Amino acid sequence: MARLARVVVEGMAHHVTQSGNRRQPLAFVASLERDVGRPLARRKPGPKPNVHDQRRQILCPRISRLHRRKNDLLRVLDRREIPLHTNGSESDIRAFVTKRKISGGTVSHAGKTARDVMLGLAKTCAKQGVSFYRFLGDRFAVPGAQPVPNLADLLRATA
Repeated sequence: MARLARVVVEGMAHHVTQSGNRRQPLAFVASLERDVGRPLARRKPGPKPNVHDQRRQILCPRISRLHRRKNDLLRVLDRREIPLHTNGSESDIRAFVTKRKISGGTVSHAGKTARDVMLGLAKTCAKQGVSFYRFLGDRFAVPGAQPVPNLADLLRATA
């Protein structure tokens, strides 16, 4: 790929010249130098950045952060009840994401809080095997609604 060199001349528009792989002065640049009456200043290429140094600058802080959090990250090996995958967590937030995409989000912070609370309750009820609508009927004291145990008691019993 040919290199492009920018030639800047005072009082004239900027010109871009194609100099190719060999850095030879072009006739265009020579004619500009004649018109201006002095040699044009050309930027000399600086040292090429070392790719390994750039990668090291990016990776070193991340690696040191991993070493600092090593105990937290390896806790899954000590506690067998923690799954090695995140499929459950992914499916838990899928309802939130789908609702947000369909509705376009909420207008107010109170609306966001209400949506999050209701979806959280729906997910918790589903995981505990309780009908969400029966739960709402019991909490809102709908006449004839069947009683539903407290979710906190259900969670403690399954923990």
